Amino acid sequence: MRSAAAWLLALLAGCASAPPPSPQLDAAIVESPLPRADFAALGLDRARWQAAVDEIERRALPIDQMALLVDGRLVAELHRHGHGPRSLHDLRSATKSITALLVAAAFVDGDVDAPIATLFGEFADAPAARRTLRQLLSMRSGLECDDWDASSRGNEERMYRSDDWLRFFFALPARTEGWQASFSYCTAGIVVAGEAVARRVGEPLPAFARRALFGPLGIAGERWTAAPRGVTDAGGHLRLTLHAMLKLGELARQRGVWQGRRVIDAAWIERSLEPVLRVDPSGRASNAWYGLGWWLEPVHDGRAASFQARGNGGQYIIVLPELNAVLAFTGHAYNADLPTQLAPLELVSRHLAPMLRGAAQPLPSVLR
Repeated sequence: MRSAAAWLLALLAGCASAPPPSPQLDAAIVESPLPRADFAALGLDRARWQAAVDEIERRALPIDQMALLVDGRLVAELHRHGHGPRSLHDLRSATKSITALLVAAAFVDGDVDAPIATLFGEFADAPAARRTLRQLLSMRSGLECDDWDASSRGNEERMYRSDDWLRFFFALPARTEGWQASFSYCTAGIVVAGEAVARRVGEPLPAFARRALFGPLGIAGERWTAAPRGVTDAGGHLRLTLHAMLKLGELARQRGVWQGRRVIDAAWIERSLEPVLRVDPSGRASNAWYGLGWWLEPVHDGRAASFQARGNGGQYIIVLPELNAVLAFTGHAYNADLPTQLAPLELVSRHLAPMLRGAAQPLPSVLR
């Protein structure tokens, strides 16, 4: 069994070098602005935010951006290393949580527990075709697909080298039936979930995302990454601005409502945030669970104190529902040591969650 450190490094580590500078929104593109509020108006101690900023600078943490939304209003933001409000940052696997929202939008009247063979008839005889969207989103496909194991037949790096990502996934053998499966992080399954959305609605995933999700939230200029044979990389590499990340977190916090408008079905959001599988059953590495495309931790009595979209390098959307807050981070912590990679979570626990609670002491149990 992997050690705690090895497990978490496998989750967060990736390519060895920092990515090139993020592209910017085209000059003609305008995102709808977030409402703003200051610390004093919300009764928050600005010194706690400044302490987090000072720690980032003092430790030279590879955090590029940090922002805080409280009650739907932008309170503060930090931009470093040439990044700004118009930077389009690669979300890496935080994309998976957004794909889960798109599944919710496309299948609100559909069956996410039906075998995906109904949408992928050309692969109907494959073991993978018996899996459901719920199983793919909760990382319990039961297939030979583990991104945290370099030898796994379904490892994402093998998929990236393939010229047909769908055929790659449906060629994977079964290890166990999906309903019996343990947690196994499988990017290929989320790519297939994204293609299932496209087939369900009859249009490419980026077009549907613009119409059903990004447009209603006033998000603009998003950039998806294309995969071979007309498929979209729904498992990673979507580029969004920091403010767009906050908007998506706020939509989830509000259970599918954005500024009074219903965008995603509330019941679907609730199901997404129910703990499905313990990520590390030994309990040594993390107190994290997984829902449908979202990380949940810690979980007490079946409820999560936070839920998160997470991406390699330090891309986080962190929602603290009891504190009415959303935080977003972007970074380049690829292959950094474990404390550095977990720095955004530690900053929230040590400085920002206590600020939001009005507590005098750090709250290390808020997230982990």
